[in-house]
Amino acid sequence: MKKIYFRKTTEYYSGRDKNPIKRFKFLSKLTLQKVNPKPLHKFKNIKKDILIISSPLKRVSLSLVKKSDYIIDDNLKEILFNLEEFCSFEEFKREGSVAVRKNFKKLFISDKLPESRKDIFRDIKKLINKLKSLKNKEIMVISHSFRLKLIEAYVKTNGKIEKNPKLINKFIKNNERTYHFEEGFDIVL
Repeated sequence: MKKIYFRKTTEYYSGRDKNPIKRFKFLSKLTLQKVNPKPLHKFKNIKKDILIISSPLKRVSLSLVKKSDYIIDDNLKEILFNLEEFCSFEEFKREGSVAVRKNFKKLFISDKLPESRKDIFRDIKKLINKLKSLKNKEIMVISHSFRLKLIEAYVKTNGKIEKNPKLINKFIKNNERTYHFEEGFDIVL
């Protein structure tokens, strides 16, 4: 048995900008992966000899202290979506991240994200198989909020979310942050 620690990246922008227009524009570019910001600091709680598998995006890869074995996995990039397509600035200004989570779930359930559910689940299964095949007893997987929530939902529903996408509502709550930076969930494989 092995312990897998899934964690969200470190904080990556001081763009918790109080100006809602600047924040919305930044997040719109970020969700389309048109900007690739650097992290504000290194990951704090990484065990010395743990295998790390991470997203290739700068806000993850540059946040790691290279003391451990390290694998970059393209399948751990954030889920690609166009914030401006599914959330107006007015809705964002009024509801903030609540609007993003609510609308993300709608697009996921209706299979209207740029990346299909079939492709998302294919990548999750590849990751799970990779994790099972590795000999390491402890592994840390570092990715992004929505990608991690979909992995968590897949694992904790034993794959049932693949046929019943509405199960995402149990994992992404409109009024709750997906994960705080450097937090996530753990599983045993």
